[in-house]
Amino acid sequence: MIERATKLKDAIELYQQHFRDDADSPTQDDCLTNDDRYELKLLLDLLAPLKRQSILVQHNRSGYGALHEALSTLDLLMTKLEVFRRIREHAPNDHLKASVYLGWKKLNKYYQLSDQTPAYRVAIMLHPHYKLNWFQKHWGEHHPEWINEAKKAVQQCFAAYEPRYQDLVTEPIVGDSDVKDLTKFERYNLITDDDALLNELERYLREPRALPRVDVLDWWRQHHI
Repeated sequence: MIERATKLKDAIELYQQHFRDDADSPTQDDCLTNDDRYELKLLLDLLAPLKRQSILVQHNRSGYGALHEALSTLDLLMTKLEVFRRIREHAPNDHLKASVYLGWKKLNKYYQLSDQTPAYRVAIMLHPHYKLNWFQKHWGEHHPEWINEAKKAVQQCFAAYEPRYQDLVTEPIVGDSDVKDLTKFERYNLITDDDALLNELERYLREPRALPRVDVLDWWRQHHI
């Protein structure tokens, strides 16, 4: 309704002007003022990303909501509200200012609850475009300690699952010759790539990042499964 009222601003103004001088028409208090329109514009700017992200986390390009979108959506929406709070910091207290604060408070509650499981941070780290860079971009300036916690959570999760699937891990190729056929002298002089000393998670994080609109599941099927 707010979006429609914004698009039909001129038509609504003509309607109001037509009946403004009519004794039987709505009073001036029933008409939209410039202040009302400004407030509607603020509300639209605030609610638009909420609507967009709500739809996204329910249904993305793959047809389903993705776990990596949960934490990043909370981060985006909280950032939007924090910017608005800073802009309106010295404005008089009103219902809009109070609503923004309560909205931020609710989002922050679920943001903190996400710490109870590593799944949300792992999902972002395993997104081939995000990896560790997402945390560095969004947390690096104000919460660098959160990055260390995210890395620790992902490493612990990897350590818990790695032994179960050790047989499926493909080790990097050391050279043209099979290592087991080398003599002791050849083994002594063997130069291995740095990647050969890394586990699968470390090698993945060193790989070039994928493009932004990558299909995450397809990427993993093609590269690591």
